[in-house]
Amino acid sequence: MKYILIISLLFSCAGASYAQRNLVINGGFEVLGNGKCVSTANATASEYVGWGEFGVWSTIQNGSIIRGSSPDSYNVDTCGGHPQWNNAVPSNTGGYQWPNSGNGYIGLAFHTGREYPTGTFTQPLVPGKTYCAEMFVSIGETYSTHGIKNIQMMLHTDSVLLVRPWSPLPGGITELMRAYYDTIKPITFFSDYITDTMGWTKISTHFVADSAYRFFTIGNFKQVDKFDTVALRPLGPFAGIFTYLFLDDVLIYDCSDTIPPPEPVFAFEVKAYPNPASEWFNFEYTLPEAGKVR
Repeated sequence: MKYILIISLLFSCAGASYAQRNLVINGGFEVLGNGKCVSTANATASEYVGWGEFGVWSTIQNGSIIRGSSPDSYNVDTCGGHPQWNNAVPSNTGGYQWPNSGNGYIGLAFHTGREYPTGTFTQPLVPGKTYCAEMFVSIGETYSTHGIKNIQMMLHTDSVLLVRPWSPLPGGITELMRAYYDTIKPITFFSDYITDTMGWTKISTHFVADSAYRFFTIGNFKQVDKFDTVALRPLGPFAGIFTYLFLDDVLIYDCSDTIPPPEPVFAFEVKAYPNPASEWFNFEYTLPEAGKVR
């Protein structure tokens, strides 16, 4: 019996899809500086190439200085993957979460003691250019009592954003910190409240560079009583406002710098015969319009 083999070619038209050249070094938290796995049970954001916690801040609570802990590094590979490791994926001290993509992500806290991961650009930004920025965030349910909106980013030309003067100063360190919070003008990612502890939420913004910035710091630079928060069910053990945020896939690019989409791909049927064949095939097809076939 003679058969005709019909091959149906499936496609996804990429005519409206554009790619961007990410200016963030290791924006997906995939490259580890100490090897191919998280090397310690309390690894920090600096475990990832291009990232650090230079912007760690501190605050006053009950009359005592509290130094903010450093942002945390999470990765699928924790040099053995033992469940007791704080930085394992998906279960870790921050909550239960798989990466938005790849193997890694980081976590940071928003509360009276802040955590500020600092990223690095592949090249200095060009003053006057408009840049687009986006990232994926998720609430870590283990500690969080509140969801948060208006996550912020500060641009700077050196790797240390905030100076930490621990020596006595006129007016005290509390007044100095209040002055910082009042004068810092960060870029804000406008979005709805981030409350999802199950999935990832994409947030985005754009800005015009006014200097040749080489670094950026993510966090919240408002005073605690000015946080944009919404109460969740009491998940975490801490009293008051506490938000623990997972962060992945940070993308910052020149808004005008897009890679053109590939040529459109069309679907059509191909008849191949004889079937079975030993030395040769015949292919019959009709194109919907003139074009090249590969």
